[in-house]
Amino acid sequence: FPSHDTFHLHAGQWMLEHKEILRSNLFTYPLLDKLYVDLHWLYQICIYSIYSIYSYSGLIVFNSTLIVIALAILWYRIKQESPSKEYLLPFFILLFALSQSFEIRPHVFSWFFLSIQLILIRNALKGNRLSIYLSCLVQVIWINCHSLAILGPIVFLIYFMGAYRDWE
Repeated sequence: FPSHDTFHLHAGQWMLEHKEILRSNLFTYPLLDKLYVDLHWLYQICIYSIYSIYSYSGLIVFNSTLIVIALAILWYRIKQESPSKEYLLPFFILLFALSQSFEIRPHVFSWFFLSIQLILIRNALKGNRLSIYLSCLVQVIWINCHSLAILGPIVFLIYFMGAYRDWE
């Protein structure tokens, strides 16, 4: 494995081979055998599974697909909120700013899950009860993929505080 992917791929490989979640750090020198809470275990298993079948080509396609879906959802949401063309410049500035972090890393999952959560929350505010349950399911999966899952409850709270203010 190349060095920047080593930890996540090795962790996913180890967990699939041993059929348990890492509890100690096995791959970084200064922290060998220290207690380790693996916040990315589901991400690591997922990318190692893709890697073991499709090699790096599969990881690149998978990562690119998640990024494109997250950006497409963002584009769709911005376009719904602002039907004028004013949304184009901020969108492309964001795209340019984010392009430096398009590497295969767990934060891409957070972009994807945040995009999905925003759609589900919006649907829930429109009265779709199924969206609330799906939002909870997405949150459980997200929590096991990346530490930025804390954004889910924060965004949920902000949306519903705004909705509550509008109802008064």
